[in-house]
Amino acid sequence: MDGFDLRFVQMYQCLNEGDMHSLTDDEFEKRSMASDLAFQSVQQLRGRVLTMAAELENLIADCIALYFMPFEGPRQDRFRISVLEKEACSFYTKYMILKEIHEALGKNQPHPSWSKIEELMRIRNIFAHGRIFIDWQTQEVFIKHSKGTDSTKAKFQKFWEVYSASWTEIGEFRRRIENAS
Repeated sequence: MDGFDLRFVQMYQCLNEGDMHSLTDDEFEKRSMASDLAFQSVQQLRGRVLTMAAELENLIADCIALYFMPFEGPRQDRFRISVLEKEACSFYTKYMILKEIHEALGKNQPHPSWSKIEELMRIRNIFAHGRIFIDWQTQEVFIKHSKGTDSTKAKFQKFWEVYSASWTEIGEFRRRIENAS
């Protein structure tokens, strides 16, 4: 986000708080500097969440490709490109296919925690689409979404916990698919 965009966001936030006209130039400048730092922090967290979620989605895609095309090579590559990397094959779609694979392998097989993956997808969407607000008193940054408002740091911590557990579980599930092939 360049300086013009950031200034626009800062003015928008002031308007939403109903106090833009009451700010002195010094107060507006202080808020601008604080929000510059806060937005940089949020951009880093948002980037981490989106990158990590994409890596987990790729691991799920690996499981799917391995199940349907157990031998690496041009056919598996074509399957990935023609099916798994298409826009219609979203993270959620891959997740649902992974659940179907689990059922095909036998319901008594251990599986990744579906609720953790669902939580991870929810948090990913919050970071991707949530609106960012700053508490001017504490300089803490919050992300607002359909279920409420959360501290970005707290939401990222929750994401990290769920991500770490899901990565391990999906990796183990991938090994079971390999052994079943």
